[in-house]
Amino acid sequence: FCTSFELDFFLKTSFGVKVCGKCKDLRRDLYSLITKTIAKEQYLLSDEELSDKSILPSVTKPNPLKTSWSQMHLYLKAQVIDYAKI
Repeated sequence: FCTSFELDFFLKTSFGVKVCGKCKDLRRDLYSLITKTIAKEQYLLSDEELSDKSILPSVTKPNPLKTSWSQMHLYLKAQVIDYAKI
C-alpha cells in the first residue's frame, strides 16, 4: 500500500506479511490477531485447518485471563479471511 521500507518485524517473521507499522495501524481490521476460537466460530474453520501451519501460521501466547489455562493460538485476521473465502 505504501513505499515505506520499515516493515513490522513481528508480522514479517511470524506470518510472512510485509507491511509497515503505519499501514498496520491504519488497517487494524486486517492486521490484528484473532484467537483460534474466533477463527472457528466466525470464519467456520476446523481444528485441522487451524493446526496446519502450512495453511495458517500462528503464534502462541500465555492466556492473559488465567495462566493455568492453555496457551492462546493467535492468527492474523487477514490470512484467516483469505483462507475462509476459499
